[in-house]
Order: sequence, then structure tokens, then C-alpha cells
Amino acid sequence: FDEDDLTDLFELRTEGIINSFFDRDTDDTIANILNSFYRQNSYFLSSAQVVTVPLESNRVDVVVVINEGEPARIGSLNIHGNVVFDEDDLTDLFELRTEGIINSFFDRDIFKQETFEGDLERLRQYYFERGYIRLQIIAQDVRVLSETSGVAIDILISEGAQYRFGEYQFASEVEIDEKAIAAAAPFVEGEVYSEKSVEDFRQELRLLLRNRGYAFAQIEVTEQIDDERLLVNLDFDAIPDRLVEVRKIGFTGNSQTRDEVLRRQLEILEGEVFSQEKLDYSLVRLRRNQYLNQAQAVENRVGEDQVDINFDVTESSRGTFLIGAGYSNASGVSFSLDILRNNIFGTGNDLDVNFSTSDDENKIELTFTQPNITDSGITRSFSVFSTNDKPDNNVTSENSIDRIGTRLTYNVPVDRNWSWDAGAEFERAKLNRFNEIVAREDATEPFDNLSREYAERYGERQDTYYVITGVRYNSLDRGFDPSEGISARLNVRTTAPGSDAKYYQAFLSGDFYQPVEFDAEYVLKISSQIRYSDSYGSGEIFPFYKRYLLPSSLLRGFDTDRIGPQGNNSSIGGRFLLAASAEIARPLNVLDGESVRGGLFVDSAGLWDSFDHFNDSRDLLKVSAGVFVKVRTPIFPIVLSYGFPVRSKPEDNLQKFQFRVGF
Repeated sequence: FDEDDLTDLFELRTEGIINSFFDRDTDDTIANILNSFYRQNSYFLSSAQVVTVPLESNRVDVVVVINEGEPARIGSLNIHGNVVFDEDDLTDLFELRTEGIINSFFDRDIFKQETFEGDLERLRQYYFERGYIRLQIIAQDVRVLSETSGVAIDILISEGAQYRFGEYQFASEVEIDEKAIAAAAPFVEGEVYSEKSVEDFRQELRLLLRNRGYAFAQIEVTEQIDDERLLVNLDFDAIPDRLVEVRKIGFTGNSQTRDEVLRRQLEILEGEVFSQEKLDYSLVRLRRNQYLNQAQAVENRVGEDQVDINFDVTESSRGTFLIGAGYSNASGVSFSLDILRNNIFGTGNDLDVNFSTSDDENKIELTFTQPNITDSGITRSFSVFSTNDKPDNNVTSENSIDRIGTRLTYNVPVDRNWSWDAGAEFERAKLNRFNEIVAREDATEPFDNLSREYAERYGERQDTYYVITGVRYNSLDRGFDPSEGISARLNVRTTAPGSDAKYYQAFLSGDFYQPVEFDAEYVLKISSQIRYSDSYGSGEIFPFYKRYLLPSSLLRGFDTDRIGPQGNNSSIGGRFLLAASAEIARPLNVLDGESVRGGLFVDSAGLWDSFDHFNDSRDLLKVSAGVFVKVRTPIFPIVLSYGFPVRSKPEDNLQKFQFRVGF
């Protein structure tokens, strides 16, 4: 230990106005304090000797000679008196561990009094949560083993009998529906007693009162233990206090976002009766926004019947600036630029400009999104886009297409979780080498046949009008790295009258998040999606350039360019896509503790020409597994993954390591 840390233990100081006088008992006091300090920090064999050296002018020098020794390591840890639970299960609850290679490396086998007391408390809670409320820790003996400088720990307990829940009573001046009270109870009569269940019920009863406007209500719990019948009867008494009104709502931490933008997310309002339910949902809506990382609420009582609420928010980066470059044998050198500006000028509006170029095509799309354009929370999104293919001397380039279009969509809330989408889109497509395509008579590749049939049916230029509709469900707890909830979406795009071709595209996806029971830091995510497209009407042909390709993010570990229907030495895409994945991840406790997450994954995906082809060849469904790391930087998100095939074909190409910018 540092000398300054040790001298800070004493009131005694060197010469000065506030110094203490030295007397004959001071040396014993110094030695006792030091010995106690070292023992609390597991140095049981340490010793301190005080030597005083007289000086002139009635002064002394105090010299302390310390022999620290080695920290005491735990040689044995034993629990006696346990009958119901195995000793190994009980000692596994302890942070302290006996000596071993791994435990010694992390210093978990060093005895610390504070850690030991915490372990004893965990032992008590383990029994209390299982109904053994009469548990007694009769003795705890920590012996120093002089021959090894370690310690031996022996704990003697008396488990007692197991108790169960008896009856409960709830008394309140405020009338609350009995069905709501019964629904809030996490236990039933005869169930094994649990202190956590009692506390959960107390909080739920308090929540019922807070939702009625009694923001400062309290619930007192009285236990009546029946030792003869081994039951615990409970009396819950409500102290509702006063009905409370929300006086003022404020925000802190929003240096960029305007207050009115944040207020649009709130369900709880100034001047109305307080409601915990509305406050919680307001926090959820704030956290779901991409321009906020976190949001917390602080309540301040004003007088006897008013409350001020302050929302403390943490803003995320105002956008992303993503640059990508790459090379593949199919598309050559590629370059992409994605500028997403969240929360423009603090208005909550978003602007996304996406540009990409490769040997095959140039593409640009601009999207402007306006959330909450009405008090009911309607979101409007407007896009314009252009795609220009680059014909060259390759056979496949004869299928190049230029497209321009515009899209307008609205998202309309139905309730707290449900909303529906509605919109329209126009697209004009032009086949760059129409004459060469229709003149091709000796086509042998599937993609060539698809393009020729389509060109012969619809001509050189096609105008397409889309009607867009769909529904969404969102119960996620936040927008960034959710830990709980469900997000689901169904979207259908159908060509409208006036379009040259007649077809539809359907998209169904879902994400499920749930903390893992054994450790809430681990989050299980299950995702799935289905895409299906087809033409409708007699003689109609589905556009070859609207076929789906399988993104690498849906099947990590594989080169997805070689999956699905093939032609012209590359994937020609399909009309039926099926994918599902499961991940378990947790924060890796680096940087700020939340920006880096890692875990395990299992992916499965496939691509077929139609649903009938899927039924005939389900064995083409691929499966992979591996590990991943997600890093959310202030500028852009990064995903690294390493996967290996679990279900594959010999002809499949693998891409075990993948690097992706964007989640």
C-alpha cells in the first residue's frame, strides 16, 4: 500500500496548526489501526511496530516498521448444517473461491472481509427466496493457516423448515378494482414463499395507485408468520398521500434537439393528473428515437399536490457518414457513400443521401423523413431515386436498365404499439439494349431468357405505379440495442392500374428480444423474414430486375452471391426468400460498457425461384454458426463476424470472416 494511503488513516499529522499532541498511548493506537487495516484487506500475517525518536523542542519522529507479508488465499471453504441444498451449489453463490489456477489468476481466492459479508448475504437470500425464512447462520469461522499463510472458512447454518404463502389482505382508502389487484399478485396461496415476490407485489400495488394520480403513494407490508402451519400471511396497507398534478415538464441534456421535438414524444402532459403508465410510455417513445441514446425521468415534489418531471436525455451522434469500397468478380470495383443526417437542426427530421457506384451501375437515393407531423404522431417520408446501369461488352450487360422514381409514404399510429403504412410510388424503367435483347435467339442462360421474355412482352420502357400498404408492431424498450420486446412488420407493394406490368411484392419480418434468465446482461434475439413476389393476371411476367438477392448479413459465413438460382456465372435472384437467425449477446465492458457487444449466432437462409421450388428443394436451405462483435462508434456502426457452415453443399463458396458497416 502507498505510504500516503496509510498516513491518511490517522488523525496524527506532522507539525502544523491542526496537529495532535503525541502521548504515550499513540504508538499502540497506530499499531492497532494498521493491523486492523491490513487484516481487512486479507493480510492476516502482517505486523506493525512503532518506534519513536525524541527530538529537540519537545518533538518526536514516529517511525512505523511494517511487515506486510502475502495476502491470505483461501485454502478451504466449507458449509456445515445444510441438508436441503448441496454444498457445491451453495459455495457457487460466493464470489470468494478456493485456490486454483483460474481463481488465483483473477485474485478471486484472496480473502476480503467485505466480499465475505456480501457472500453471506447472498447465501441468506438464496434460502429466503426458496421459502427458508428461518435460516440462521449460527457461526462463521475464519482461521489463519500458519503453515500456508492462507485461511480456512467454515460456516455453520441451520436451514429450518420451508414456508409457503398464506392469505394476503390489501387495505386502501382509494378504491381499486379487485381484479386488478389479483392480476398484480405474482404468487398464489400455497406457493413457496419468496421475498422477491412480496417486493414485486408491493411495487405493483404502488403502481396501481401511481396510475391513479397518487404519485407519492407508499405500501407498507406486515408479515404474520404461522410457524405451526408453515405459512406466511401478508397485510398490505396503502398510504396514498395526495392526488398529484403535473405542474411542469422540462428537459436536460438536449443540446441539439429542440424541446418541442421531445415534447411530441410525451404522452404525459402538464396540467393533468400524474400517471406512472403515461410516464413510462413517454420514456419508451423517447428511447425509440434514433437521435437519443438514453432517457431518464426525475420527479420533484412541489408542495403537497404537484410534481415537476424532468427528462434527462443523452443524445446520439447527429448522423452517419459511411464510406465503403470493395471488389468482386461479379461487379468489379465498387464504391458507396451514405450520409444520414438525423434530427436536422434539432427538428427531429431525417435526411438520408445514399450513393453507390460499381462497374455495373450508379445508384443514388435521397429520403426525407418527418416524424410526428400531426399531434397523433403520423410520420411522412418522401424519396427520389435513380439507378443507371453501365453496359459493356459482357453478355449480361445487355440486360442493363435505367430507373428513376419517387415514393411517398405515411406511417399512422393506431395505438401504443400498432401502426399502419400507406403510400404510393412511381418508377420508370428503360432497357438500354432493347433491340439486342429481343433479337437474341440462341440464349442459353436463364437470365438471358428472363430478360428476353420480359422485353418482348412489355417493350423498351415500362412505367409502374405502386400502392404501398402494411402494418407494424413495436414494443421494443429502446431504439439502440434493445433488450426486450417485439418488432414486426408486414409490407405489400402492388402495381396499380396504369402500370405496364402487373405484380406484387410481400415482405414479412419480425425481431424478438428477451433477457436471458440466468444473467440479464445476456440478450436473446430471434429474427426472421420472408420475401415473396409474383405476377398476377393472364400472361403477365414478373420483372427480372425485381428478383431478390440474398444479403450477406442474413447468412454469415457464406458467399451469398452463389446461393439461389444461378445464371451467367452469378446469382440471377429468386422470388422467394426465407431467413431466420438467433443471437445471444452481451456488452463486452470495454469503452463505455454499452458501445461494444459480442456474442454467438446461428443463421439459416435460402433463396428459391418460387414457393413451389422451395417445397421441392428445401434441402437448399443453408445454416451457419459463429461469433460476432458489434461496435457503435460516434461516426458509424461496425459489425465483425466469423462463421462456419453447419448445413451446406460442396459447391457452396464460403466467406467465413465478414466486415460490415451498419447494423
